[in-house]
Amino acid sequence: LEHRVAVSDGRHKLIHDLELERFAYFDLASDPGELHDRIDDPTCADDVERLRAAYRALDAGLPRAGDTGRALDPE
Repeated sequence: LEHRVAVSDGRHKLIHDLELERFAYFDLASDPGELHDRIDDPTCADDVERLRAAYRALDAGLPRAGDTGRALDPE
């Protein structure tokens, strides 16, 4: 689970598996057990894209490994 990042609006959840580089999408209202991945369901495309945008915004604000936020002294 440490290789997964999820964003949710309370009803929908998008999970990014960082190891497999794939996304999964669940409608928690109709599938609270997250048994049916609907990432390729065209009726879910708007919700998937909205959560992907939220994920990109979250990801852009996270620090990267080795990024200290400080410039290195040339010496």
